[in-house]
Amino acid sequence: MEVIKQCFKINDTAFSAALEAVGFSEDQIIRFLPETQCCILHTIKNHSLEKIIGIMLSRDPARILYLIDIDTMAEILGMSSSKVRSGFDAITPVMSRAMSFKTSEIVAATASSAWSIADERALGQRCY
Repeated sequence: MEVIKQCFKINDTAFSAALEAVGFSEDQIIRFLPETQCCILHTIKNHSLEKIIGIMLSRDPARILYLIDIDTMAEILGMSSSKVRSGFDAITPVMSRAMSFKTSEIVAATASSAWSIADERALGQRCY
């Protein structure tokens, strides 16, 4: 989803500063932010439309971070789970602020994505 990518690109400096403040090295930041973005996109695609829209319309849309499998992400990044969790905690305020300005775009993209997946499944079932 382009809107998530834009959120990360526009707020890169703020995300980096927040991570640096909790002890992330430059190398860790460079690996953490793209993986977080990827995991958010994966989470949006693999959770129910109602759940994702509910989070996006809440006061804290960054709660989506806490649907990510922290242990798996930690393993991928070669970091401890507590380090990943502290990274999420650090970027949550920036992400909430950034996502609150893009809520309608994120909800529309999520719904569109969900309908596309549903259409593909329906077509696939009819074709067999």
